Amino acid sequence: MTQSGRPSKKLTMVDLPKNNGQNTVEEIEKSIQALTEKRASLDAEAQATREALTRIEAERDQAAYEAYIDNNEAARERLNALEDQHRLTLLELQRREDVLRKADARLNHLQAEKQRAQRQAAVEAYNAAAVRQQALAKELDEAMNALLPRFEQWQTYALQIYQLRMNLWHSPGRTPRRLLADVMHTYMNPFAPQFFDRPSPKRTFQEASAEQRSLPSGN
Repeated sequence: MTQSGRPSKKLTMVDLPKNNGQNTVEEIEKSIQALTEKRASLDAEAQATREALTRIEAERDQAAYEAYIDNNEAARERLNALEDQHRLTLLELQRREDVLRKADARLNHLQAEKQRAQRQAAVEAYNAAAVRQQALAKELDEAMNALLPRFEQWQTYALQIYQLRMNLWHSPGRTPRRLLADVMHTYMNPFAPQFFDRPSPKRTFQEASAEQRSLPSGN
């Protein structure tokens, strides 16, 4: 509805891409939580492997000293075993770190997918609200059409009273337009508390924008 009581032009719907089997926000959040918990255990295993590698390197250095400085044959055999153990442990660490990198990439992808799902849900809610508002605007317009003749008659009387007060050298008071605005305000006053208690669209948009900015970026 416009200020004149006529319905406004049809609201422009936001283009919404097809779902194509995309997960909901709740499903994505569950995937993020599960992967985050799994990543924590993977990181702990990788850290244990790093510590094991450090310990093996220290033992290898000690065995090398005994083998080549003290000419200890047993140390040479232990050094060969430690070299093999070091190579296998290093390979295991590289694999674990590669898995961690892939888990981080997957988490970033899920965060980006969550943002897209949140926007899709917001667009669907917006379009549904726009449809409901348009239907109500049509009903209000039909009701207003029946009242317009009565408003015109009321405004004619108000204009006559305004002119007669001037002719009687009285202060004309409020203009007919102002009087009509007062009538509309009085009519709408019972609904005002319900309307103004709600968060303003500007505030809602600012809060939503702040939440989106706090989310990690992803491709």
